[in-house]
Amino acid sequence: MPKKIVLIAINNFTLRFVSETPILETLTNNHDLDIALVTPSEKHQAYIELLGSPSNLHWHSFDRPTDDFTQYHYPQWHRMLGWLHNLLNRTIFKNRAKFENLYFRFSEIHQFVRFLHRKQLPAQERARQAKRARYLEPEYGFPFPKSKFIYQFLYRVYHFLYQHPDLYVESFFDAYQPDSVIFIHVQNKQIKPYWLAAARRKIPTLGIIASWDQPTLSGPLPPNIERYIMPNKMMIEHLALYHNLSKEKMQYVGWPQHDFYKNPASQIPRDQFLKDTFNLSLDRSYILWASYPDYWVAYEPSVLAHLIQNLNNGMYGENITLIIRPHPIDAGAARLKQWEQHPQVIVEDPDPGNLVHLYNLLRHAALLIAPTSTITLDAAAVDTPVININFDGDATPDYYDSSQRWYESEHYSEVVKSGGVTLVDSYESLDTAIQEYLDNPDFNSEGRKRMTDYLVAPSDGLAYQRVVQAILDLVNKT
Repeated sequence: MPKKIVLIAINNFTLRFVSETPILETLTNNHDLDIALVTPSEKHQAYIELLGSPSNLHWHSFDRPTDDFTQYHYPQWHRMLGWLHNLLNRTIFKNRAKFENLYFRFSEIHQFVRFLHRKQLPAQERARQAKRARYLEPEYGFPFPKSKFIYQFLYRVYHFLYQHPDLYVESFFDAYQPDSVIFIHVQNKQIKPYWLAAARRKIPTLGIIASWDQPTLSGPLPPNIERYIMPNKMMIEHLALYHNLSKEKMQYVGWPQHDFYKNPASQIPRDQFLKDTFNLSLDRSYILWASYPDYWVAYEPSVLAHLIQNLNNGMYGENITLIIRPHPIDAGAARLKQWEQHPQVIVEDPDPGNLVHLYNLLRHAALLIAPTSTITLDAAAVDTPVININFDGDATPDYYDSSQRWYESEHYSEVVKSGGVTLVDSYESLDTAIQEYLDNPDFNSEGRKRMTDYLVAPSDGLAYQRVVQAILDLVNKT
């Protein structure tokens, strides 16, 4: 009998962790496994079709994983406890035992830097952040937002096992009878029905924390997750410090997205990449500019104008091109096309998925100029120098709208402490850093090695295998 796995991805980003790396394919190639892939969109069935529609991989809707909820027998005592839980939550607790409240209180207790900054944002931007599961309104912390006692009490109420269940999820679990459940991203309210179903049945669970900022930006973890895996060493330290997780329950595996970097088939020769992708001659070098959505950074227009003026004047040398890469989710990336009027500038279209292109784009760049972004770690994985902008150009935002605030965050401050990037705080220091890297690509290589060891390693092309093995270890314990 094959072992049954429920693999849960709540959105496109989390699904990419397994669908755009060899993880999902490797799991389906194991015919001792049967995998239920639970995602929010029917479009995600395309990933199954790309794998040849294997018989041991099938898709289920996140909102309604089965159409038949008669499978689940809902005991009367469970109904009564669920009714009581719901009544207490609506009356005595005033609906304050929600994930939004836990997120706010958890962040307030730990005084996470990004959380404190975001609380100062205008109401419209706070509302936009809420859509990204970052709950910033003070009402979520009322009363006594820093009270650990209130937080712990509400945490237990929120995770009470015998509250009203989702009948579709419960019926799905009863019908499928999984041996293990894998959550790709556990710090969110969406997984609660699945977590409850697994916890009540004592089904072993694995939590994948796929992004390095999630320990401090995404709220609390649920209880009763048997094991966690994550990409780097720093996350183990942060999860132990802020979430009180035992290090024995955690394993860092590297970044599966970087496994492409070690695959010879992904390595496009420099001359071919320059000519076929950008129609550039082999004697040209390029500086890569990683953009953020325009509402996140104030410096972009003036600093880009400065760079392009210097390119036009030959300040950085001859045969230098600037390639601008928009943020993958930047809906306003069209604003960047204005810079293409300059012959030394190329503007790419937003692209969330082509990891092979990103790898070669970073690998062949003379240097990367970036905000506080994961692309810094992508560049470190191929030893490309990185400059981070730590000033606001000609803009004069207040502190909470300034790019400088991002470097204080718990996760990105580790990049700064490593010395793996050059932080520039003026036009002059930017020009100096560019020239240093163009003249000597090995400049600051020791800092990059320190950063890579703590935030990127192991980078050996085998991260996906470690993820798969962690899943198999969990499954084989049942």
